[in-house]
Amino acid sequence: MLAQYLNFAAMKKLLVLILAAFYLLNSNIRAQDTGSGGKALNIPLRKYGLSFGNSAEFNGIRFNYADSYVQRINGINFTLWTKFKTALNPDAVVNGLSVGTIVNAKKIRPLGVFLVGAAGCESVSGLSLAGIGIASSKLNGISVCGLMLGGDVINGLTVSSLFSNASRAVNGLNVSGLAVMSEGDINGLAAAIAGIYGKETIRGCTLTAGYLQAGTTFGLTVAGYARIYEVHGLTIALVNKTTELHGVQLGLLNFAGNNRKGLRLMPLLNMHFN
Repeated sequence: MLAQYLNFAAMKKLLVLILAAFYLLNSNIRAQDTGSGGKALNIPLRKYGLSFGNSAEFNGIRFNYADSYVQRINGINFTLWTKFKTALNPDAVVNGLSVGTIVNAKKIRPLGVFLVGAAGCESVSGLSLAGIGIASSKLNGISVCGLMLGGDVINGLTVSSLFSNASRAVNGLNVSGLAVMSEGDINGLAAAIAGIYGKETIRGCTLTAGYLQAGTTFGLTVAGYARIYEVHGLTIALVNKTTELHGVQLGLLNFAGNNRKGLRLMPLLNMHFN
């Protein structure tokens, strides 16, 4: 009788182990995210917890080698690479902390740390740090890059060792080692060693030891050589050249095209007020 009881108890334990194994296997299969191109093992739920792989939608902590067709990640996202040749992430939204070598997404906010950079983004908002650069249609918040920043609109505090370039506008405080450039306006404080270029209007304070070119300026401009079509305010440079002066020029040579003959080119000081 004792032997039969022991055999029955052993078989009972074996049955429990088999059932448990089937349950765990089934749970892992259900936790795998295979939708929207995603292939990942997610614990404990498909969209919540801890994710390993290319999960398309997830909330929690996510680890992946290369993102492809990602939809939305909320939490902490670690991505080593991006499959640029096969699939980008035009709809991806990352809310939380995004960490990676090269990151591509539609929106990244509010924290991003990129070993190389972020590229092809619609917007990068919040605090962003990049080893080389960030290319985004809209760049908002605080951005610090090793080399360059680029986008349609750059807003906030930005620092780059090489240059910042916007196709529409630079707004806020922008400091670049080489140059600050905008095909549109520059508003706020812009500083660079080599030069500042604002095709349309510069408002605020601009500082450069090199060349400054602008359509119209409002405020204070300090440069080595300032070439501005229309000046409203004060320009300080070794050489100042403007077609229309509505303010004051200080420098070794100062040219104002709208002054009377004999007063257009003046040393040290030139002025014109309507």
